[in-house]
Amino acid sequence: MERLGWMYSCLNEHDELYFIEVIDGHGYIPIGDVTFSCNDMPIVIGIEPYGGKGIGKKVVKALIEGGK
Repeated sequence: MERLGWMYSCLNEHDELYFIEVIDGHGYIPIGDVTFSCNDMPIVIGIEPYGGKGIGKKVVKALIEGGK
């Protein structure tokens, strides 16, 4: 887990790091992350039931809207 903390700190220091969350009946659940940099935009959905649901598209649209 310490290694993940280092990775997120590094990504956040050099690029824009956002956590992806969904709302369920008990509040927000973190399901992945996206790093927005000038060269790349990797999106990771790490919780199985949420993969292939179009969440990545929504993330890209939100980043585009935020950049306007």
